[in-house]
Amino acid sequence: MESPIKNAFQCVNEIYRNCVRILTTADLLLEEKQFSRFNWEHVFKEPTESDYRSNCLYNLKQADSLLSGYLFHQYESAKYKKQLFTFSTVPWRIKTPELFTPVCCFTLFSNNLTPSWVYWAGAMPIWNEKNDFDGQIHEYNTSMALISIDSKKLIDETVVGKKVIGISVPLEKITSSNHIINLLINPLLESLK
Repeated sequence: MESPIKNAFQCVNEIYRNCVRILTTADLLLEEKQFSRFNWEHVFKEPTESDYRSNCLYNLKQADSLLSGYLFHQYESAKYKKQLFTFSTVPWRIKTPELFTPVCCFTLFSNNLTPSWVYWAGAMPIWNEKNDFDGQIHEYNTSMALISIDSKKLIDETVVGKKVIGISVPLEKITSSNHIINLLINPLLESLK
């Protein structure tokens, strides 16, 4: 008989494996549309109030920090110059997790620079205290509640117009490549025409 702890670890493992499957599928679908992927990190650990990491965990908040906040890939296209597109799967959020619905997002922003430390701006849809996941195009900016002062400053310096546009749907709705195309990629690209 397996222990509840082992079952919990296996469940989390499967969630992240499914997120990677979704990202890999999005890679292929966007490649068909002439997008190329940036070779930046694929997994970003959601920032915590303290960067303290230890083998000893003293509370639940420190334990939560071990989970990746979101997984993503970023893309560019000759058709959309100076714009970064981000496809992300977000199974978990440290800040106010009780108000968070796991989502899959497709976003874009124009950038002044492409430093490796601005890539997380593409995941802005999760920084509303109660995130949007209605499948509609939204505009996101630095007035959202969960963005730190340092992150706001970086966005203001590097993101043209200080805004990101994007679309999010519940992660559990993405069960096929047709869902990725029809619920996320096509609606955002069609909004740019």
